[in-house]
Amino acid sequence: MFIKAGLHGESNVYYELKNARLPFICLHDIRLNYNDLVAQFDFIIIASNFILVIETKNLYGEIVIDNEGNFSRKSNYGQSKYTEGIYSPIVQNRKHLELLNEFLRNNKLIRRCPLYSLVVVANEKTLVDKDKAPKDIKDNIIKHDRLIEYLNKLDKNNTTIRMKHSYMKEIADVIVENHEPLNCDFVAKKFGIEMTKKTNLVEEEEQKYSIESNIFNPPITESNDNLKDTDKTLHNEVKLISETIADDSADVDMAEASSESGSKIERTLKYYRFNKARSLKIKPYFIFNNNELLDLINKLPRTKEEFLSISGFGEKKYELYGVEIIEIINGKLVELEEKLNKYRLDKSRELNVKAYVIFNNQQRTSIMKSLCKNKEELKKTDILSVYQFDKYGNDIANVIIDVMYSR
Repeated sequence: MFIKAGLHGESNVYYELKNARLPFICLHDIRLNYNDLVAQFDFIIIASNFILVIETKNLYGEIVIDNEGNFSRKSNYGQSKYTEGIYSPIVQNRKHLELLNEFLRNNKLIRRCPLYSLVVVANEKTLVDKDKAPKDIKDNIIKHDRLIEYLNKLDKNNTTIRMKHSYMKEIADVIVENHEPLNCDFVAKKFGIEMTKKTNLVEEEEQKYSIESNIFNPPITESNDNLKDTDKTLHNEVKLISETIADDSADVDMAEASSESGSKIERTLKYYRFNKARSLKIKPYFIFNNNELLDLINKLPRTKEEFLSISGFGEKKYELYGVEIIEIINGKLVELEEKLNKYRLDKSRELNVKAYVIFNNQQRTSIMKSLCKNKEELKKTDILSVYQFDKYGNDIANVIIDVMYSR
């Protein structure tokens, strides 16, 4: 199923992508806000052996690229001719590529998959003079009618890795999940293109496809009847894989959420992730993946600022899940405070000393902030005096471990 859109100048690129005979997933009009940087992507092509970022330019006139890679435009107005410098779309798209590369690698989605940047001139009347351009620039800007040839070349030249359809879909899902604003366009290669107003896209797609299936399973339409048998096989294969993954992952997620392994806080967060994903009909890793879970456990954010400081968690995730995650963590801290108070009271009665001798309220607050994982870490904080640590340090560390970290 191809994306529906009504964007002037990009229909030529849609047409070429629709007629490419390669299996890929294509995301359109994606906006990522990551590490305080924002990038707007016209197209992100996720193939089994490469990822391509396409910047579409509806330029007019004659575009000239000199031997230093500078872009200029020559235009005629009546009998007058004008030449003006323009910002390099190559530089612009490479910045987008760098952001996407950092996003994918930091989210542990790719390791060896190559990423490429391409500028496609969509205006048929535009002339591009790149004879003097450096090779790295010359190879990265083409007219739209060369797009299929370019894709085939990338496919032929990249033979070291082959991602499964299911993993390609996972990468696409994570990108879409982090798209801002929410009205994103999602494309599954091979299933025709229908031009419509972009504002109608989300409403129409939500009626046809569940979030779980990620609109990967469009019905066979008249336009699909003209596909080759191999293309229909791919369609059926992708549909089957999508359904199988949905069923299998549900069982795995349930087992993981119910598991007694891991610390108490880890199990609590996993259980929250499972129930939240099920209620929203999305994949659990949309909320946070396992690497992000480890970061949550290690840093235990208690405020919005602390939450946003963790890699992979931005404003959008804070709005959707952050408040609840912080409530879970703070709930464990309330439990910790109660257990520390009980220990202090019981110990003071046992030794017949004042409670503040064990630790005072200010020390209790510092202990809760430190969340030490063992006695050695507690000693390094210098929260307790030498006497207090020798007498009670081991017990206090055990209280923290029991509430926050024990299995």
